[in-house]
Amino acid sequence: NWSVDGDMTERAHRRSANMSEANALWARASELARTGEIRQAEKILTKLARIAPDNADIYGFHGTLKVQSGKHAQAVPLLKRALRLDDGNPTTHGSLAVAYEGLSKSDKAKTHYLRAPELDPKQARTHMNLGSLYWQEGKRENAITHYEQAIDLDEEFAEAYVYLGQAM
Repeated sequence: NWSVDGDMTERAHRRSANMSEANALWARASELARTGEIRQAEKILTKLARIAPDNADIYGFHGTLKVQSGKHAQAVPLLKRALRLDDGNPTTHGSLAVAYEGLSKSDKAKTHYLRAPELDPKQARTHMNLGSLYWQEGKRENAITHYEQAIDLDEEFAEAYVYLGQAM
């Protein structure tokens, strides 16, 4: 009985140490991303994925960094994995939409642009991006509606004003 309890205590301690390490790595990756050291942040996120392979946030963050770096093809599998683990993250849907748009896959992009505000209707950037996609499709009224929604959500969203002005 003692060895079982001792074994359980040891496993709990290892799990706790892994969580501590994971939290420290997450904080470090976030700081590196904020300071523009994307490659270093990505290395840490790759390590984190080995520690916590079922954590959707790790894949979502990593995929979003890939999108921000213009590496859309590399972003897609990371973001899709994040959504398989947790379909409820509007930011991940938005990032996947941007990646698909960057790969000229407008239909797939639209699916995720539409899903993001279903999960969080207060995403001004998603409305602006969706407006731009509608504009490219020649759907002027839909574009205007989404530009206006973006501005309603963020009155200081200069880019949405520019696009709205062009669409009017």
